[in-house]
Amino acid sequence: TSPPTQPPTAPPTSPPTAPPTSPPTQPPTAPPTAPPTVPPTAPPTMPPTPPPPCTVDVEIDCVTVDGLPCEDIPATNGQCKPDLSPLTVLELQYEFRSCDDSVNSQEGDRDGDLYSCTDEDDFNQCENLDEMLVDCKGSNNVDYFNGLVAPGAIIPIIAADETILASQLTCMITAFGASGLLNCQTVSFDTSGAQDLVLTDTFGSFALVSCADSGGNGADCFEDIIYTYTLENVGSIEMDITQALRTLTNPPKQEDLINLFPIKTLQVGQSTSISENKTIDVCTDATYEVDMYVEADPPGDINCNDTDSFKFNVTFERPCDVQIDIACALTDDSVDGTECSDIQVPIFECTNTTELRFTYEEGKCEESDHEQDDEFSCTDYECTIDGDVTILCESEGTVFCNCTVAEGGLIVITSQLVLPDNLACTISPKDSNEKCQDFVLNPSGGSGSNLNLKDKFGSLTVETCEEEGGNINNCLFDAEFTYRISNSGSSELDVTAINRTCNGDGRDLLGDADLTLSPGQAIDIQEPGRIDACAGYLEKTAYIEGVGEDGEICFDEAKFNADFLSQMPSMTPTETRLPCNITLDSVCQPPDESWLPDNQTDCALPPLQDLCSERPAVMVMRYNGGPCDQSDNLQPDKSGCVDVGDGPPTDKGVVSWITVTATKDPGITYFNGPVAVGDNFELDDGGGRVEADMTVIISEVDSSGTGPGLTIQDQFFHSSCSQNLFLKDRFGSVQLVAWLNGLQGFVTCFVDVEFSFAIVNGELGNPSDTSPATLLSFFTLTNLIGDGDGLELRNFTDIVYGKTLQPGELYEFEAIFTIDATVRRFYTAISNLVGRNDDTNGICRVSSVLSFTAGADLTPVFPTKAPTVSPTSTAFPTVDPESVDCDIDAEITCESNGKPCESSLKFPTVTCNGDVPNTMEFMFTGKECMDTIASEALKDCSDENVIPDGTESVYVYISDDKFKDGPFFSGVVSKNEIFTANVGGEGKLGIQIYNVANGVQGDLLYQEMQTDTKCETDKKQLVTADLFGALQLTGFASNSQSVSGEASITLSYSVVNNDRYKTTIDGANAYMSYETTFFPPGSIELSKRGEDYLLGTYTKDVNLFELVNQKERYSLSVTGFNSNNPVRNCSDAVAYSVEIQGDTLV
Repeated sequence: TSPPTQPPTAPPTSPPTAPPTSPPTQPPTAPPTAPPTVPPTAPPTMPPTPPPPCTVDVEIDCVTVDGLPCEDIPATNGQCKPDLSPLTVLELQYEFRSCDDSVNSQEGDRDGDLYSCTDEDDFNQCENLDEMLVDCKGSNNVDYFNGLVAPGAIIPIIAADETILASQLTCMITAFGASGLLNCQTVSFDTSGAQDLVLTDTFGSFALVSCADSGGNGADCFEDIIYTYTLENVGSIEMDITQALRTLTNPPKQEDLINLFPIKTLQVGQSTSISENKTIDVCTDATYEVDMYVEADPPGDINCNDTDSFKFNVTFERPCDVQIDIACALTDDSVDGTECSDIQVPIFECTNTTELRFTYEEGKCEESDHEQDDEFSCTDYECTIDGDVTILCESEGTVFCNCTVAEGGLIVITSQLVLPDNLACTISPKDSNEKCQDFVLNPSGGSGSNLNLKDKFGSLTVETCEEEGGNINNCLFDAEFTYRISNSGSSELDVTAINRTCNGDGRDLLGDADLTLSPGQAIDIQEPGRIDACAGYLEKTAYIEGVGEDGEICFDEAKFNADFLSQMPSMTPTETRLPCNITLDSVCQPPDESWLPDNQTDCALPPLQDLCSERPAVMVMRYNGGPCDQSDNLQPDKSGCVDVGDGPPTDKGVVSWITVTATKDPGITYFNGPVAVGDNFELDDGGGRVEADMTVIISEVDSSGTGPGLTIQDQFFHSSCSQNLFLKDRFGSVQLVAWLNGLQGFVTCFVDVEFSFAIVNGELGNPSDTSPATLLSFFTLTNLIGDGDGLELRNFTDIVYGKTLQPGELYEFEAIFTIDATVRRFYTAISNLVGRNDDTNGICRVSSVLSFTAGADLTPVFPTKAPTVSPTSTAFPTVDPESVDCDIDAEITCESNGKPCESSLKFPTVTCNGDVPNTMEFMFTGKECMDTIASEALKDCSDENVIPDGTESVYVYISDDKFKDGPFFSGVVSKNEIFTANVGGEGKLGIQIYNVANGVQGDLLYQEMQTDTKCETDKKQLVTADLFGALQLTGFASNSQSVSGEASITLSYSVVNNDRYKTTIDGANAYMSYETTFFPPGSIELSKRGEDYLLGTYTKDVNLFELVNQKERYSLSVTGFNSNNPVRNCSDAVAYSVEIQGDTLV
């Protein structure tokens, strides 16, 4: 039996009472009649449940290499100079980046004695190279490092023989490119220990990750830790451990470690352990977690399992760390909502106006922008404005405003009724009779007044209009912006700058104030503001900079963005007034619907041909302005650019003089004239074909305005398309946006789409539903212009004005809008229609919102290969499978008839050997009889009618030379199409070529020929490539010979793993004969070096005659990632072209 479940009763807490002083007066009472029914404490009813026979336990432990528990790893502050001791060791991690991306504690002395960084002339050419040569030298002339490095490599800077580092370190980055040695970047910074150095400081392409000084202090971004996994059999039976699945979350990795445990069969009470070393980054706030799932299998019993997790956090606390955030709240009661993002773009048109609000900004009459050309007059006068102005607006003796206002202030013109048709305004300096400007406008919003929000009349701009009936259209809303500033560092912080910009307008929020924040302290700065909803968007940026106690500089930036267009109502038309009953709907159609899938009807665009495939006859460039370093193209050896001074301007509308000539012959001029930033210009010398190379000179406009002045940029690029040339390629300040060639036609970034607007009065087709209605105005606000970043107001009033719709009547019209097809973007078009009920004169307004996504981001057909990590001269940190990038190759092979294309495809120049052909191949070229070349077999040729230039197809009839037997061939043939005539051994042929009418033979005979094709070797020879007037012989077949101008080729597209680690392929696209095909690789995993995978094949017939001196291009680009760590990715691309030069395929 089991022992009792409760302890015995405790002894009494006090002594017994005293004995009685006298005997009892009565005898004792009778003994109990029955024993107790239950004993004081009952024994347990059943013993405890024993554990199941199979029970396994897993435990995870984590310590640093110094034995410190991982959960106790202290926060790192990264300081490299705690006691100003001289430095002895630094470690830098290389990652190619611009000097502009530097963030370090010495940055306040940029280009000074402590820190400097220069992106050298060849910087852009260095950007995509895999390896760089780094040379780091101290101010004491000691060479600390010299060697090749790849991205992610650690560069040790170590003082020799226990000495100290030089006070200054200078590192130069160079590389070997196609043009020779490239100078990439030069960086210098203070390494004495007397100046700020904090881990994660970046100096150009170098990040500080470790340091040590002579005082024994050190800091390191990398901490080595040890995970220990212990498995124990806590059951009552022997077990076999069958799985030990370990999962890491940072970085993600899962692996079965069962084969690493020394003991896999555990007896009762036995345990087994393994340890795993990892390196973590303690210079980044992060959470590290490891889980293990263990499964055991006992002989003859049920399996068992167990799990355990270990989780810890690391924190990086820079002494100087400041943060800024932006919030925006509306203070305007007229808005339904409190968030700034609740604002909607208003309706721009003002109708039957009772109140107008204008902003005043000093401006000239010539700056006016409105549609009241016939009613508006304006005059500027000589005057001086220094401060506030007085604005007087009156009509027929009634004063509507006699206001004093400052620059940017508001004035209000109001009336109990609709404002008059004529309002005269005069602007003068405050307290002065001097006149600066006067003008007359129509503020009524009545029929034909053409009054809209944002109309500009001299110095006044319309911001708000209130209409009869109380409807308000408003651009301006009052708001309050809150900037929360926080000291997230570990030291006291002196704030030295707080700046903000709003839609490009800047302001200093700190001024001369002194602001010091303690660690963890946060304050709010409020700024009242006014939001202009008619701008369509709000973009506010705030920047803060501070200095810590040790002089370290830190900064932060925050952005607040609001898209007011996105807050518009859905596509369902909404009525804002009901006096009349018109509805509006709008749809968008692509330029060509034939390519669309069945389920797609919106304003999508056809696939892009972004690669130029034949030398252009005309090219169109856009002048963006700006320096050479914005060049973005794949012609590193065929293009170049040099700025003079600061280079070309960037402000839109600023004019430069552009001259484009042929590089080999400057006498050939493609363009010579003024171009404004943002405008396009056309390259065309009238010759129908550009030269292979172009020279572009950007100059200032001379003082006369009629020619070039000082040169500000000189560049060249390859224009024949034999080198990579894509839409949107940038060459310095100019960018390719369109071209025209014979193969692809006109290829452009910009595509016209058609908007269709449908207006119905009442219910369509129901003549008794409502009253007649007259249309008064129509406006559409879109973000389709330019690159989609601005707003455009299109006025279609002239189309609809005065149009009367009877009940049930439909009125439709179309308008063309232009979209940049190379950019995938969400577009919105807001249309507003105003009409009048002809029976009641009531005004109604309806709106329709059309939203769609169109365009396709250009994906380079030849993407630059991503950098890969290669071994370096230092072993720190330890490289493991999850810390390296992958390395893959894209491959294309070509075969024809089972042999490589290079050895099997030959230009078919063959002479007939004497056997009369059974079949003959021809290609229609469109030539005249006089163009016949080297054909001894042509007896007679007559051009009855000249084949017009540009003829794409003809009707060909071939029979015997008397036109009695046959036909051997008859049918429609396209230009450059190869066709076969079954001549059946006939030695003499008659050939007629007609026009095509309605797809069949027409009545117009172009050309007639008689040939002798008996193939007599000593008389009339038959040779492939011979021209017979408009036909070229491409092949023939006899009993002893066979030659064809067509060949079938098969291209195989593969990807190869070059790395020793597993690699997952997640994307592949191939460019084949001007079509892009995306292979769906799914989850292809290449497990070992050299393993390849066939993505797909492509078979086509090629015309060998068309390949003469004309390339046909194919390409493949692939992307993948390290299977052990998905964030480590890689890519590669390969190009393959087929061209026949002479008799050889190249």
